[in-house]
Parts: sequence; structure tokens; C-alpha cells
Amino acid sequence: MSENPTSESYPSGKDYFFRRHPLTDIQVKLSLKVRWRMFLFWKMAAHLQPGRALTVLDVGTTPDIERADSNCHLKWLLDIGIKPSIYSVEDVSGIAQKIPGVTAIPFSGNGNRIPIDDQSYDWVFCSATLEHVGNSEKQIAFLRELGRVASSVFLTTPNRYHWLEFHTKLPFIHWLPARWHKKILIWLGLAYWADENNLRLVSKKELHHFSSEALGKAFEIQIKQIFSLGMPSNLVLIARRK
Repeated sequence: MSENPTSESYPSGKDYFFRRHPLTDIQVKLSLKVRWRMFLFWKMAAHLQPGRALTVLDVGTTPDIERADSNCHLKWLLDIGIKPSIYSVEDVSGIAQKIPGVTAIPFSGNGNRIPIDDQSYDWVFCSATLEHVGNSEKQIAFLRELGRVASSVFLTTPNRYHWLEFHTKLPFIHWLPARWHKKILIWLGLAYWADENNLRLVSKKELHHFSSEALGKAFEIQIKQIFSLGMPSNLVLIARRK
């Protein structure tokens, strides 16, 4: 579920974050601005009230502590008095140890099932994770599970039709049919990203369809867009239980 594969899952010797890439520093700065704007969307949707601390579960937390944009929303939640729980397929216990007020739920190891009861949280917060859970069927199942554990869902994911693909930092080729895109990535030595289990970008239309399929009539569904570099770069799903 995490946006950041571990060194074990990513091919040996490869740098997932492309830290030596000339665009990385620019990407981190842009990412922080975009994620702050998305967080403001959540604050407006959550209708925060004095004296009532919402319960929030962050799903897909990354164990990374190096990039400034990693888990930035956890710190923003803490700043407004919310102590979030976190859950990931990776070991994020270190994040809970390094950020006081954060509680880690151990990975259950059984697919998309999160080891908590139905509607245990007011909100589930999921940032840049949907594109990493697998094919369309798995993405729908993932959304259904998010809706099970919380009264409301806030999810962000990159827009497939932005001109720049932010994982590979390559422009336009992700607009090609999937089979052509995969072949080009493999030819460029980026086979990890050619695997649908590691990266499957969605469009606004797909996200709406998947959300409706997963959450059904029990939720009111709204999808917003965040613009950066001249086009909608990120999709934001806000789903409230009726």
C-alpha cells in the first residue's frame, strides 16, 4: 500500500527516489506545495470543530524519513491536535517512534484487509497509494476496504493525464496504450514501473467509476483536482458516509 517500495522490493542497486536526478529537488518542493493544498481540502471537508478531536487512520504510510514531502501530512495533523494511527504493508514502526503522537498498526499480512473493526475511524487518509496496489480489481478492493474502516475517506492519487509522470520523471509516454508504455519502460531499464503491481495510474473518470463501484450508494462521492505545471496533476477523492 505504501507509495515507497522497500529496498528489498525495488531492484538491487536502484535508487527509488532518483536522489541524483537533477529534477528531484524541484519535485520535492513542488510536492510539498501540492500536498499542502490537498491537506487544506481535507481540513475543509472534515469540518473541524473546537473541542472534538477527529480520529484519523493514515493508510499507505511510507517508512522514508529523508524526503521532506514524506509523511508531511502526519505532522500537519499533529499540528492541529489530531493524533493519527498509521498502517502500511511496510514496517512503519520507526515512524511512530520518531514522531510522538503517532500510533502504528502492525501489518496483518492478508491482502488489503486492515486489522481493525468496521468504521473504527472518523476519517481514513490515503496519500499516493492507490496507484501502487495493483490492477483495477485490486484498486476497487482497496477503496472498498478504506470505506469499511472509516466513516469518511480522503484519498489522493496522481492524475494519469498529467503530462509528467512523477515516478519515472518521464513526460507523455504514460499516455500511450499500456502495452507500449510498458515496453518503453523496460527498454529504458525501468522494468519495476512497467509492472502493474507497482504502478497503475488512474484518470479522473476511472477514479469516479472505481469509487462508485467500491463504496456504492452508502457514500457521497466528490472528486477534486489539484493543478500544477499547467495541468491537473493530482486527483482528490472525498467520500462521506451518508
